[in-house]
Amino acid sequence: MIRVTRRISLAGLFASCGGLVSVNRTPQAFAAGSSLDYSMLVGGVEIAEISLDFQSHEAETRVHLSMGNRGIATWIAGRNRTDMRTLLSHAADGGVMPLWFEAVYEKPDRTRETELLYGPDGEISDVQIRHRGHEVESKVPDELRNGAVDPLTALVRMQAWLEAGPPAGDEMVIAVFEGRKRANLHARYEGASDAGEERRLAVSLEGLFGFDRGDALVSMPGEPLRWLDVRVAAGQGRPVILSISDPLAPVATVIELRR
Repeated sequence: MIRVTRRISLAGLFASCGGLVSVNRTPQAFAAGSSLDYSMLVGGVEIAEISLDFQSHEAETRVHLSMGNRGIATWIAGRNRTDMRTLLSHAADGGVMPLWFEAVYEKPDRTRETELLYGPDGEISDVQIRHRGHEVESKVPDELRNGAVDPLTALVRMQAWLEAGPPAGDEMVIAVFEGRKRANLHARYEGASDAGEERRLAVSLEGLFGFDRGDALVSMPGEPLRWLDVRVAAGQGRPVILSISDPLAPVATVIELRR
């Protein structure tokens, strides 16, 4: 079974994929708020629930992702929960600048908290990690942090890429860092479906630091990228990702929008 205790790979990947489904990056796009709920299923059995929420006020946007295991996953690994929040400011040119990020990972026997602060140039200026209430140092080398952003900022950056209307086959890469782990998020636009009702994307998370072989949905350095299939509603408006599936999983693994 998929490793339900490995959370950053799933949460970070889903957050970044979520950014691909929005086609409007302005603060007004989320002025009234936007919230989406998803289920993760393995072999048709739900093992996790995920929610993604946007709230904007004037020139700032707050993004919140929460994920908790359910059913058999709770029985195997206990009740685990991940919460990620980020605050972004909007520039006059329509771009976004991260200001602050926090993540809380809760397991039955421990809690880990991460907080990232950004400088005026958008670079990470401070990293704070607390494990069972005690401060610990991040082991990710400084050179890997340069130019990286948290998973939820990657979400908004990638929605801007999609809004620009990339041609089929166009790719982009975002450096993602959440305090303890560092990855590259790869996305390739596959174009619209024949009926024009959906857009298709291929997305891969390349784990550069802090990941283990066997982690769910992650490609390790030196290995071919593990591409996931992403279905996106073709219409304009609020972000609507329909599903993320792993075609290489030995058991059907999918994250899908709740109907």
